[in-house]
Amino acid sequence: MSKTKNTLSIKFIRKPSHFFIFVKKWQNKTIRKDMNPENLETYNSELGNDPELDGKYLGTITKDFVKVAKVLKEASYQLRSRGFEYPIFPVAKYKIPVGELLFEGNDLGLEWNYFVSYRDIFVQNKLITKPTKFESAYKNPEEFCCLFVVDEPYSSFMFVPYPDEED
Repeated sequence: MSKTKNTLSIKFIRKPSHFFIFVKKWQNKTIRKDMNPENLETYNSELGNDPELDGKYLGTITKDFVKVAKVLKEASYQLRSRGFEYPIFPVAKYKIPVGELLFEGNDLGLEWNYFVSYRDIFVQNKLITKPTKFESAYKNPEEFCCLFVVDEPYSSFMFVPYPDEED
């Protein structure tokens, strides 16, 4: 008999220039064997931005990030307001089984696909092995977006500041 774990499913419905978030519980999905922690470079020792990965990805990620930052910030707020702490937004150029798909890159003219998840899912799937260390390194979610960049064979957490809101 297999155990099931409750996780979070977020559905984004696009209306003209608006996104609405509906949050519901769903049964845990199994992560594909090729996405297990042994096949990924897990977070670096300080959980800060990895200079090697930053240099390689920062340009394309920030170009996309500016287009979706408001929605990511709202999604982060919605997760936290419902008790799901430490939002994480996995990004990859292909579909990955980490989190729920938020934006498919091709649909919005983005280079990256954006997914939504949170710390507990990463812990359950052993992508975060030291939750306390992750929590202490996690930056203020009102100011920074926690991205988990996946581009095999590399993966890394990045904390990207949200653009200043213009009034």
